[in-house]
Amino acid sequence: MIPNKNKQTRLKQLLFVCAVFFINISYAQLTDYDYKRELTGVNQEWHQVVLPNTIFEKTQTNLNDIRIYKNDSTTVPYLLEVSHDIITQDKINFKALNKVQDAKYSYVTYKVLNKEAINQIKLQFDKKNYDFTVLLQGSTNQRKWYDIKSARVLSIAKAQINYSYNTLNFTNATYPYYRIRVPSKKVKLVSAYLYKNTKTKGAENSYKTKSTIKEEDKNTIITLNLKHKVPVSKVALTLNSDFDYYRPIQISYVSDSVQSPKGWIYNYETLYRGTLSSLEKPVFEFSARLAKELKITINNQDNETLAFGATLVSSKKHRLIAHFKVKKSEQSHYFLAYGNKKATKAHYDLAYFKNKIPKQLKTVTLGEEISIKKAKTAAKNSFLSNEKLLWGLLLVLVLFIGRFTLKMLQKPNNFDDIK
Repeated sequence: MIPNKNKQTRLKQLLFVCAVFFINISYAQLTDYDYKRELTGVNQEWHQVVLPNTIFEKTQTNLNDIRIYKNDSTTVPYLLEVSHDIITQDKINFKALNKVQDAKYSYVTYKVLNKEAINQIKLQFDKKNYDFTVLLQGSTNQRKWYDIKSARVLSIAKAQINYSYNTLNFTNATYPYYRIRVPSKKVKLVSAYLYKNTKTKGAENSYKTKSTIKEEDKNTIITLNLKHKVPVSKVALTLNSDFDYYRPIQISYVSDSVQSPKGWIYNYETLYRGTLSSLEKPVFEFSARLAKELKITINNQDNETLAFGATLVSSKKHRLIAHFKVKKSEQSHYFLAYGNKKATKAHYDLAYFKNKIPKQLKTVTLGEEISIKKAKTAAKNSFLSNEKLLWGLLLVLVLFIGRFTLKMLQKPNNFDDIK
């Protein structure tokens, strides 16, 4: 009976070795990534890891290859969070009281039904083309009026142009009565909409750029170069011109490049297309794209060129919210790993329990970037780094175990006494 038990033990051992061998070559390890950074200061269950600007050009575009490892092999679950602006718009209930007109102006008075602050009014007129100045006033008793905002409104509706700016933005006002003054002979105010807007600005990264400006075929072309490839989502221009302007603008980025005998050929994709106007802030936001070089094209048509100052490029901050299983009795090392073209998006249960994440999170410290590629290159011809050879050995091992098992089964009563 003992020999049979020994055979069973040997079979289990071989099967165990086979399973471990298979697992080790099937699951991604820290060495499957190109770069790592040590995380220090992990002493709580929850932490945040703020991603540095320098890693984005070394990751997949969708950041699917980012991992946190414990002791080189065990992954730590995390959530990727991108900062964003939170904007709420509350529509204010009001009613129009009266319209008064003289030879020069028309006045429309509105009453707010509830005692609420407002900071924006959108106007609608009966014409498609207009350009004049409106005056917004507030009052507590409709006898004495106080100026709140004087602003230019504009609408251009032509064959190739369709642009309007008829929104008044101002600091919070709490008057029960508001009055809008417009030139009586130019347009008729059809309606007004009152709002209270609240904006909580998300955390951003701002980047220094090297810029060049040139004039070409009635266009001003601004080229911006960044130090690293980052997820750009906003461009803010500075203009030094003291006259009114209205110009079509296009913002694009270099999506790829090809080297030819005549030099590099760059392919551009559009990020934003709209209008650069003296009536609005020259700030343009769009969906984030990983970019290192931007091109801004302003069509001057037959107008005087604009004078530009510094240009600010920004992106939303990215952070990982990680759940660590910290044990005081064990010594653990944690690493942020990235740079794996074959990696797929990680799915953690953490995504279904966001309500359990604390609001206040301690930030861990990121160490210097370490290139894992160097170690992989040095071991390129080693026995354990040859994937085809490993799979071949696994096949031989499986065949050997199968043959061994078959021989045992062919012998009578091999397992009769095994309990």
